Amino acid sequence: MIKSPRRSRRVLPRYPTIAHSSGATTNHHPEDQNHGTIDYRFPATLATNHGQRYHAGMRNADTAHFVGIDTGGTFTDFIYVGPSGITSCKILSSPEAPEKAIFRGLKTLGLEASLGSGDVSIVHGTTVATNAALEHKGARTAFITNQGFGDLLELGRQNRAALYELSPRVNRLGSEKVYQLEINTRRDASGELIQKLTLSNIEALAREIAALKPEAIAICLLFSFKNNKEERALREALSHITDNITISSELHPEPGEYERAVITVLNSYLGPPVRGYLSRLVKGTAPSEVKIMQSSGLTISADKAGARAAHLLLSGPAGGLIGANQCFPNSNLMTFDMGGTSTDVALIEGSITPATSADLDGLPLAMPALDLTTIGAGGGSIVWINEGGLLTLGPASAGAHPGPACYQQGGSKPTVTDAHAVLGHFEGAETLSDDIQLSSEAAARAIQPLADALGMPLNDTASGIIDLANEKMAQALRVISIQRGFDPADFTLTCFGGAGGLHLCSLAQSLGMRRAVVPAFAAMFSALGMLMARPGRVFTRAIYLPFAEIKDTTLSSAVQSLKDETASHADLSDRGPRADELAADVRYSGQSTTLEIPLSVDLKEMRAQFEQAHETRYGHKLMQEPELVRIRWRAEDRHPLPRSVASLQQPDLAASFQRLMESSPADLESLPAILSVKDLHPYQHVEGPQALLAPGTIIRLDKDWVAMRDEPGHLLLMHDHDN
Repeated sequence: MIKSPRRSRRVLPRYPTIAHSSGATTNHHPEDQNHGTIDYRFPATLATNHGQRYHAGMRNADTAHFVGIDTGGTFTDFIYVGPSGITSCKILSSPEAPEKAIFRGLKTLGLEASLGSGDVSIVHGTTVATNAALEHKGARTAFITNQGFGDLLELGRQNRAALYELSPRVNRLGSEKVYQLEINTRRDASGELIQKLTLSNIEALAREIAALKPEAIAICLLFSFKNNKEERALREALSHITDNITISSELHPEPGEYERAVITVLNSYLGPPVRGYLSRLVKGTAPSEVKIMQSSGLTISADKAGARAAHLLLSGPAGGLIGANQCFPNSNLMTFDMGGTSTDVALIEGSITPATSADLDGLPLAMPALDLTTIGAGGGSIVWINEGGLLTLGPASAGAHPGPACYQQGGSKPTVTDAHAVLGHFEGAETLSDDIQLSSEAAARAIQPLADALGMPLNDTASGIIDLANEKMAQALRVISIQRGFDPADFTLTCFGGAGGLHLCSLAQSLGMRRAVVPAFAAMFSALGMLMARPGRVFTRAIYLPFAEIKDTTLSSAVQSLKDETASHADLSDRGPRADELAADVRYSGQSTTLEIPLSVDLKEMRAQFEQAHETRYGHKLMQEPELVRIRWRAEDRHPLPRSVASLQQPDLAASFQRLMESSPADLESLPAILSVKDLHPYQHVEGPQALLAPGTIIRLDKDWVAMRDEPGHLLLMHDHDN
């Protein structure tokens, strides 16, 4: 499971964003007119006044070629935006070499000539880093830390995810590919030097590392975020061994030696496979531009992404969340992205709330990430009977090869997709993407052994498999909503991914939700979201001080250091219009979670905002001093979207649902067994039960549900509660 903890809802608005006459956008305060000085009350002063300057990743001309690519465990999805509008396709993934499926898809789209002339802009969400981490296929890495702390990765935090489990599974990074080494140097908690780093110690360490022949080096010293002189000296001294060296003080300059060590080691451990993959991808698409989606939902150029490999661990799932927020701005959405291998769920309350950290298979990921949870319940998830005789789903998946049994490509294990095939849910649409021919007979042969073992009829077993998948997804959706104090009925269930439409109505009803939406290009929606994402970075500075101990210069110096760091990145300094946001993470002393509030010079104002946020989230506030944990600068380029992509935005979803309630029935003489969504006229509805066909997916409209297509092409569903 991949999980990222959600911070509190934002109860106060961010600073407003306006456009400068030059085309630049910044968060602006009306009293600030001086862009040459720093006044950390007003984030407007922190943004450079960029002129309007187009580049390959932000062109808006009708002749430009844009491609969003999302590599999944089963399919690789493509959205192509060109002179004739939007085209989509799905290609079976090639896990052994993901770029092969990408090259095949680009060829299918007829883009070979445009790629060669540099006229294509690609944004790609990749699972290479995730798979390398989960499958322990990273590089041989030398991990260097202080003397006496070599077992840091093994000890971890000693916390247990399942408190009463007798044999808990613990995931640690101390594998045979991570060599743990120590060096005798030390700084105290204030950054003062206790034990000097000597030349003889460096030379001895270099000899030891050279003998190990690592492909990468990770350096994490205690309190290096206060003073990183020793980490920088070690990097320079060891650079002749490998150029793949990560120092923790630059990657994650915050307290928490274990979390900092994990993300530092992961960045080095994943660097070589990620760089190798990106090198092959860039070479095969040159001279066209390639950008990569980061876990934060911001994109980065492929040539810089290799140095930030750990920031790509949640690259793929971020696209769908960005797409949902862009297509339906200011809406309350609960999203689930059900593909062939897994399902990603998230909650959007008006806008996306980022998380400061995430979790991958039990390992903490101290990095900017979007707030989403991944579970092993996809269309290709394998169904089996556990030791207790109960039907169990996942986490193993049939993947792209051999795939579900009904794909007729050598798969024999029963999956969720096979259950749908047995029940006839694909009737009339037996040809899937990439010319896959579905066979209900092959699906039945795969599921029959389960039915025999359970003593149940075949169809009942298939229905049980679907019910099990629905309950796993519903439970994940309850966790992100009900367990956080949100009523699902106040949200619109938004599904995408190739398998999502088959489960939408059942999930909505189980959660008491009356409204649902299937966005245009739902089966390839994460790829579409890639094209809606913005280039940018997130920078942080650790503070960890009670408000009473914050001096006048504390924030100004921290903000200045963030400004200097942002200015040092060429990919942010001259890319056209940009919006910068400053935020603060605050908590009460002793708490482990923080709440995000806007950063202000007025500490009394910040305290009032924090207490309001705390009372909104938890129902109370405490009579004690808050603690400022960190400040964060999110720098985001605001280049224009391609026109055809921007046309998919539906700014008033509530008004569209009102039109659905007032709509007339579809003007069709008779309804076929499966109705193509494109045959529905906008703002005319069809009633369930009815199967609806959209590119790459099928939507099951259940009894007492009505569906309507709006002008941008989104399918809106509503439950008729009177029935």
